[in-house]
Amino acid sequence: MERPFLIRPGARMVCGVAVIQIVDEINPIPGADRIETANILGWKVVVKKGDFKAGAECVYCEIDSVLPEREEFAFLEKVKYRIKTICLRKQISQGICFPLEILNNIPHAHFEWVPSPAGHIPTIFSDSYKGNKELKDWYKELSVGDDITEILGVKKYEIPPHRKALMGNVKGPFPGYVPKTDEMRVQSIPAILDELRGVT
Repeated sequence: MERPFLIRPGARMVCGVAVIQIVDEINPIPGADRIETANILGWKVVVKKGDFKAGAECVYCEIDSVLPEREEFAFLEKVKYRIKTICLRKQISQGICFPLEILNNIPHAHFEWVPSPAGHIPTIFSDSYKGNKELKDWYKELSVGDDITEILGVKKYEIPPHRKALMGNVKGPFPGYVPKTDEMRVQSIPAILDELRGVT
């Protein structure tokens, strides 16, 4: 039986701001008892102690991600759900990561992404689907490198036009009919950086 697509056919898998990634290392923070750093794609992310282990998969959201207004992300309300570079206990943290289980609750899930016994679920989760064992842990079908930006409802932060105007002569927002490139941050490709440095 052919399994349904969890990522839409033809979707780009590596350039999103929310991606399934591997925790490369976990390191302590001097003087900190409740937090530590997770090394993900060369980025240092401050996490709660014990939440992640080296080699585990996670949902990693880059800086300048804007997360949806959901109960799980209520702690980000004061910063308007935008992920920024911060400093905790003198440790720079760039990005944020979550356990894969956070994908079990996607109230806006589109029918292309989440399978169900009937074929596909509606655009919005209904009470009849909550707790459905067929939907639980569906994220295990995903692989490292899969772009889940749209699935999770994450947006890329864009500087508002009125702020751009303060930076120079800006006539308006970027026109929608002009294509934009969608390149990865070079910092997110540590293997390439090592190659350029001559590290094998």
